[in-house]
Amino acid sequence: MSMEKELSQGIHNPLVSLQLNILHAEGIDEPNLHPSVGDRSYCVVLWVMPGREFYTNTVMGMLNPIWNSEGVIFLRNLPDKYTFLYLEVLRLNSVTDPGTSNGVVVVGRAKIPLPKNVNCKKSGRFGLVRVESGRCKAEGHIILSMELKRCKNK
Repeated sequence: MSMEKELSQGIHNPLVSLQLNILHAEGIDEPNLHPSVGDRSYCVVLWVMPGREFYTNTVMGMLNPIWNSEGVIFLRNLPDKYTFLYLEVLRLNSVTDPGTSNGVVVVGRAKIPLPKNVNCKKSGRFGLVRVESGRCKAEGHIILSMELKRCKNK
């Protein structure tokens, strides 16, 4: 489900919304480290609650894809239940990578603590890790902002 669709559908009587702005990534799929990578279409999948993933639009980009994608995730039971924003930067249509049957490759992952309080904003440049040969390797960053907002009950 795209982040834009969630904004329009909403959830009945949400308590808190997480306002997101996924700006861009830096230093992913470095050509000298990944020379076989040809097609470079990227999107970001993110979630707070398992099973409710949201996707940005798909963009082309070499090392620094730009999304400028905004969206909202509606949450309940804060702050106890949900404490992290999880995200993966995906390269799509990558048929040259070994081990992928669907052309999707995770080029970076992050687990970012949510803001601690409602009306609190968090933004910055967050490190990404990727799994390579069974090991986690730091490579690239994602730049985003997020803010928890109290929702008005209807």
